[in-house]
Amino acid sequence: MRDTNKLGELLKTRREALGLTQRELARKIGVEASHIAFIESGRRKPSLKLVGGIADTLGVDRQELLLLAHPEAKALLAERQFEPSRKTAPRAPRFSPKAARSRN
Repeated sequence: MRDTNKLGELLKTRREALGLTQRELARKIGVEASHIAFIESGRRKPSLKLVGGIADTLGVDRQELLLLAHPEAKALLAERQFEPSRKTAPRAPRFSPKAARSRN
């Protein structure tokens, strides 16, 4: 378990501010109340799909919640921002039977 559980603290604070119990939040996002308790206590990480549901339900920014739940994603996002844009090779024209008939 982590020394600081920013994700769990945020979820609990936001959930309580909205007047929701763990059970009510769990029902809204389709999981067991114990799963919410585990996430809030730092014993579990939410899946990517669950991050979206939690963020939408609690009115939290999805990216902020993603980075709290999966800090390793920060490096991935940072890499992408500094990567030069890739140019793709020109595409060959597509074969069209109609165009082929009109040439004959």
